[in-house]
Amino acid sequence: MQVEKWTGTSLASLLLLQSSICVGQFAAVIGTVATAGYLGSVYYQLTSFSCYFYECCSNEYVRNDLAGLKMELKQRVYGQHLVVNTVVNALGAHFSAIDKKKPLVLSFHGWTGGGKNYVTSFIARHLYKKGLQSRYVHQFSGSLHFPEPEKGRLYTEQLQIWVRGNASLCRQSLFIFDEVELMPPGVLNGIKTFMEFREDVDHVDFRDCIFIFLSNTAGSEITRRTFEVWKQGIPREHISLHDMEKAIVESVFNEKGGLQYSHLISRSLIDHFIPFLPLERDHVKLCIRDELLHRGWSGRIDQTVLNEIAERLSYFPKDVGLYSSTGCKHVWQKVGLYMEERTDSSLSHDHFEF
Repeated sequence: MQVEKWTGTSLASLLLLQSSICVGQFAAVIGTVATAGYLGSVYYQLTSFSCYFYECCSNEYVRNDLAGLKMELKQRVYGQHLVVNTVVNALGAHFSAIDKKKPLVLSFHGWTGGGKNYVTSFIARHLYKKGLQSRYVHQFSGSLHFPEPEKGRLYTEQLQIWVRGNASLCRQSLFIFDEVELMPPGVLNGIKTFMEFREDVDHVDFRDCIFIFLSNTAGSEITRRTFEVWKQGIPREHISLHDMEKAIVESVFNEKGGLQYSHLISRSLIDHFIPFLPLERDHVKLCIRDELLHRGWSGRIDQTVLNEIAERLSYFPKDVGLYSSTGCKHVWQKVGLYMEERTDSSLSHDHFEF
């Protein structure tokens, strides 16, 4: 504080000695500006220094690596062409908008194991240096945070406070709501104001924020339509977002859950409803291959191995066995069991030879 006071005073005194009264008055202003500039420089240096050790809302930590996200989604997400294209393009349009009107709101739908959480983790990883561990990424679970339907009003009030408070820490905050189908209806209406076309709400600007909802609702309708396309001999890659989105909206709005009769839907605040299609056996085998490589499996990885592990999962419809009942969700358990069995077999064989 002594250094800051000395700088302004000394500069003003020096100018006063060399000037008339009029010039002296001007010099006093210059001294104040110089002091303010110095303080600003010190503050910037201290902030930059603290950000070296502590996450800040800056380009170093909020990096928005869309090129990396696109590459990883294409390389590691299988059977979800609508997801890869829509997510990357929606984020790109959001970031490039010169004058944003509202935050970006995405809603992911489909059965368990289709990759909703998987894709969300990639989004967080490429938008924030610390990924899901970033202090600007906020996760909510329907079963964990909103377990009692009768407390809907309390949850609404708490959610409003939590979202507003965290959005004030960083303009680009990411809010993830998982298991939306398990949330009491109406709770999400409490945060609709934050998603509307507004410059700010209580002096907090939400337009750079991103909201993602994950839900199993509309999973049956998505699967039914995908199966119909397959029966017609049409490649699933020919399914368009337009083909699915209207059906998803109708299902989600009427099915029991956090978005049932929601103002977020009736007021068109959700920008994109993105379907996660049911995964076929070939998609599951690609997940198995990735898991074997990830675990450092030293044995061969061929169709015999992939088929053996894939057969340990269940498929539907019964007469066709086309889609995995749990997508790729249980692949890591099945791969782990397979590897342990091979290890035990090898040890037993070595024991008998000895």
